[in-house]
Amino acid sequence: MSDNMPFNSRSFCDFANDWNFDLVWSSPRYPQSNGMVERSVQTVKMLLKKAKSDGKDPYVALLQYRCAPLTGSTFSPAHLQMNRTLRTKLPASLEPVVVDARQQLVARQQQQKEVYDGGAKPLPPLQRGEVVRMHHNGESQRAIIREHTNTPRSYIVETEDGSTLHRNRRHLRSTAEDPPTMHRTRWMSPTHGQRLRSRQQCRSLLLRTRPCPHRVNLDHRRAFVAQHVLQSSSPI
Repeated sequence: MSDNMPFNSRSFCDFANDWNFDLVWSSPRYPQSNGMVERSVQTVKMLLKKAKSDGKDPYVALLQYRCAPLTGSTFSPAHLQMNRTLRTKLPASLEPVVVDARQQLVARQQQQKEVYDGGAKPLPPLQRGEVVRMHHNGESQRAIIREHTNTPRSYIVETEDGSTLHRNRRHLRSTAEDPPTMHRTRWMSPTHGQRLRSRQQCRSLLLRTRPCPHRVNLDHRRAFVAQHVLQSSSPI
């Protein structure tokens, strides 16, 4: 799970195909869907800035952060990962103890969900072909729902100017207006779902044509996949 840039670039997608792991991106312009990672990055940045301004060792600050117990739990991130307490400047028992903090973490997440749901309400899902309103290029435009992506509350929409965009449900407002007139071109860029399916097909082809890990064979496999994609693609 990551945001779109730079993890949605061609180079990183090729890296994911080479190492055979799946990529799941958060909705563009909606960092709240990846809030845990964003908050962790903010905390680490604040620690490094604080250590630099005070002239302290940043590695000691990171060590203390890893050894501090999590909110709503009696275990630290280091204890959860290595089943023991790391040696810090404070005296502590270093005996290894196998922990099972699943119940504590689930209760912590449930409490956070209850607090958040107190001021939020679920939005009704949208159907394919439904007309919605969204902000694009600094103005409100009509758009049509084209498909639902593999991530929750995330849709592929097509705007009045023919742009195909990936947006979160929070960005879309259902409307009773008539469908907009699309300015189509002969060649349309693939949608997000089509790119995901093509990447999965390319990954399966790479697995079937992987005799050995040499670089020469890797270039040969990429050329084979590119030829297959060109043969299977067709203009609209």
